[in-house]
Amino acid sequence: MGAKPKTIQSYREAELNAVRQIVELGRADVKATPIGADYGIDLVGDNLIGQVKWQVAKISRPALQRLFGSRGAHAHLMLFFSKSEYTLQAVAYADSVGMCLFLYDKVGTLRPANPLAAEFFTGLKKAKGDERRAADERRAAKLEKHRQKMLAQHRAEDEHQLKSQSGELDT
Repeated sequence: MGAKPKTIQSYREAELNAVRQIVELGRADVKATPIGADYGIDLVGDNLIGQVKWQVAKISRPALQRLFGSRGAHAHLMLFFSKSEYTLQAVAYADSVGMCLFLYDKVGTLRPANPLAAEFFTGLKKAKGDERRAADERRAAKLEKHRQKMLAQHRAEDEHQLKSQSGELDT
């Protein structure tokens, strides 16, 4: 049996979990903001901001509006993570402003909570798959180049041995 997944115990663990999962999906630029006054932003990346809530109460529209307001004049992609459900008004608002909503369980497994989040997840997974395929292709090309080099070396050694056996080599 494998190790039991660790249960998230604090808001900071929830923030770090969100960052870790987004990074694992291919967004290496995403980082957690320092502990302290973060103006409603818990994670940042290139053209991306996110908020993580570790609470029991449902997430309502005002929480999402605060993240929207935190983006300032920039057109950041907005990600919102919660361990509790979202109200219908919150989901409608997120859809109207282009915000990705995610839910996470007690061990931090993420799942999309609106269509935009599902699209974001799918895009990251596809990009990660494309990266993996490209890396595999580079590795295969490198191995094939090495194989060809070794074959050429063996052919040269075989030719040398044949010439040596037939007396064609000058000694």
